[in-house]
Amino acid sequence: MNNSKCPLCNSPKTKFFVKSKDYFMLNGNSPDFHIHYCDSCKNCFSIPFMTNEELSTYYPDDYDCYKSSNKFLGVLQKLKSYNDVRIIKKALPVSGKKILEIGAGSGLFLSFLKNEHYDVDGVEPSKSGVNYAKEKFNIDITMAYFEDYEFRKKYDMIIMFHVLEHFIDPISILRIINNHLNKNGLLFIKVPRTDSWSAKLLGKYWTGYDLPRHRFHFSKKGLIGLLKKNNYSIVLFKGDFGPLDTVRAIKYYSLFSKNKFKKTFFKILNSLPHIIKLFLSIILEIIMYPFKSGRMSIIAQKISNEK
Repeated sequence: MNNSKCPLCNSPKTKFFVKSKDYFMLNGNSPDFHIHYCDSCKNCFSIPFMTNEELSTYYPDDYDCYKSSNKFLGVLQKLKSYNDVRIIKKALPVSGKKILEIGAGSGLFLSFLKNEHYDVDGVEPSKSGVNYAKEKFNIDITMAYFEDYEFRKKYDMIIMFHVLEHFIDPISILRIINNHLNKNGLLFIKVPRTDSWSAKLLGKYWTGYDLPRHRFHFSKKGLIGLLKKNNYSIVLFKGDFGPLDTVRAIKYYSLFSKNKFKKTFFKILNSLPHIIKLFLSIILEIIMYPFKSGRMSIIAQKISNEK
C-alpha cells in the first residue's frame, strides 16, 4: 500500500503500521482498515479516512460508553472516575469552576463533578446518552457534535476522555478548545497509547485501535508534541489501566486468530468466567505498568498572554 501524507503534520514520511478490522461492532465482518505511522510527528492515522456520515453507521445508539453499568464493571468505572475527580480537585481546587466535558456519554462523570460543586456542561451526539443524563442525574447535556457546539462562555477546564482520536481534525479541535479556556485554563485528555506494551503485545486485536471509529492513534511523544505546538504546556502525564482492552483481545484472538496454537490457547482463556478474565487482566496491567500502559492521561494548560 502506498504511503500517504500525515493529516496531522502533512509530512510524507509515513509508512504502513498495522492492518485490522472492526472486531468490536461487526465481529470482524468488515473491510480491512489500515493504520499508517508518521515518522515526523510520531502519531498514526487510519485509512480510509471517513467522513462523519460514512462513520456514523459504525456507531449504534447503544454504543457502550452511552450507558452506565450497574454491575462489577460499574464499580470499576466509578473507582476510576473517583480517581480522576481527585486529580481534577488537585489541579482545579476551587469549587464553582466551570467545566465542559466533550463526549459526555451518559453524564456519569459530570454527575461526580457536579457533586463536588463544579459548574458543569456537556456535549454529546447520542440521544440516548443525553436522555440518560437528564433522567438519571438531572444534567442537561447539549446533543451535538462538538464541531457544531455553540460556546456561550469560557471554561476553567475542558475534558475529553477517549474522544480526541475520533475527530476528523484534532488540531482544529485543540485550537477551538484553547480559544474557549479561561486564562491558564486546563485541558484534561485521555487516549489510547500506541507505543504501549499492550499495543505491541496484542497487535491488531488491541482494542485501543478500535477501527474504524478511531481516526488517529497517539504515542506519548506525538501527543505531547501536538499539544505544545498548539499553545499548551504539560501539567501532568500518567499511564492509565485498561483491563477491558485485554479481555476483548482474548475474545478476538479466540475467534479470529489464524494461528492454531494461539487460537486454542485464547479459546481456553476466553472460556473462563468474565470476572476471572477481568481479574487476570488487572493483574497483568499492574505487572506491566512500568512498561508503558495502554492508555494515557494528560492535563495541559493553556499558554496565555492574557492579563
